[in-house]
Amino acid sequence: MVGENARRVADGLRPVFLTHHDGTLGLTEWGLSDRYLELEDIIQDALVEQQSLARRAVVERIADLSDGGFEQIISLLLERMGHEAVRVVHRGAGVVAMLTRRDDETVAVVARRGRAVVGADTVEALEGNLPRFDAALGILLTVGRFDDKARAAARKGGVRLVDGQGLGRLLYTHGVGFARHQPIVRYVDAALFASLG
Repeated sequence: MVGENARRVADGLRPVFLTHHDGTLGLTEWGLSDRYLELEDIIQDALVEQQSLARRAVVERIADLSDGGFEQIISLLLERMGHEAVRVVHRGAGVVAMLTRRDDETVAVVARRGRAVVGADTVEALEGNLPRFDAALGILLTVGRFDDKARAAARKGGVRLVDGQGLGRLLYTHGVGFARHQPIVRYVDAALFASLG
């Protein structure tokens, strides 16, 4: 219960459980009207939809960046994800290859700005180059998507795939390309009232 409350509060939601002054447990929704609870659900659903739209919009913006801008935003994302010593080893039209260090291992990253479907040949090329760079892992990011053969090839080797949707989630999670504001929703502090004699 404590864990669930902590997770919800971290997500900006109302905690579910409370402890009364006599040690018994209750629910924070007790005492809230049905309309209040309905509006809370509507607000949460709207926020989830808004987040999805924002992630898609950022990925679309990234697809329209110059090669230099794309390289900068991918570098920033990798740094926010905990990668260190990010350095470019290859630049091409709409593609950048980088080496990073994470958890004391070398990681090879190839990022593609194009919206095209990426096939198994690209996955296999990255996997084939891992020994050349003494890389423990390869990450292939694309604004587009991967076909089934690419996904199958990645499952066989040491390459992690991140498609446009996944890229949007990573950017959102790590706050790259997003400004933020948070709507404030107040609710009755059931824990306070439960602690009163």
